Amino acid sequence: MPKKSTKSTATAITETAAVVDSQKPASPGVSLVIMAFPGTEELMQKLWERALGDDLGNLSLLVRTADGCNLSQQAAQLLADDEVAEEFILVPANTFPTRHIERAELRIPVVYVRKDGVQEFDHRLPKLMTKELVTEILSQGVEDPETFAASVINAPGSLPLQVGMSFGNYITQVLRGDPCQNMIIEALIGKKYIAANEAGWPAVEEVAKKLFTA
Repeated sequence: MPKKSTKSTATAITETAAVVDSQKPASPGVSLVIMAFPGTEELMQKLWERALGDDLGNLSLLVRTADGCNLSQQAAQLLADDEVAEEFILVPANTFPTRHIERAELRIPVVYVRKDGVQEFDHRLPKLMTKELVTEILSQGVEDPETFAASVINAPGSLPLQVGMSFGNYITQVLRGDPCQNMIIEALIGKKYIAANEAGWPAVEEVAKKLFTA
């Protein structure tokens, strides 16, 4: 009987990313657009710069303030942003890596699987898209963020990797103002990403400052 693989979700994605990166020709430039809640822009930039290190390559890191718009609205705004390249990766607020990541990892489509098994495409993880694709989707009258995200992630030929908070070691979401602090510490130690909404961010912020910007 073959041995069961013990690879974590994060490890498998990193290895897949390395193959993708080695096979992909150089592109003229890709923008990594980090959305940040008002007042957190500088910290979010430091967290992402720390995680990427010297592996920027042709990636330009841009931080934009989250103004309450949903995913499809944010993408529409970026169409008119001259600093944003034709190909860009959009990271919802406030999501950051807890450790070093390879830029190729950001290109891999993922779908978030809830504890009840329902798949969510409008999740808080990075999403690769192009201005051409965004324009095409929006021109079809798509406004619902979940439908928009599914159209981006389920591009022809893609097979999104499944990640979730209830399995693997890829992401922990902090979505309320009084989370268990042990959960946050465990996420910083053992998960690749932490994603917080505005309610959960205050519980994450001080720990993030202390551990990652010293």
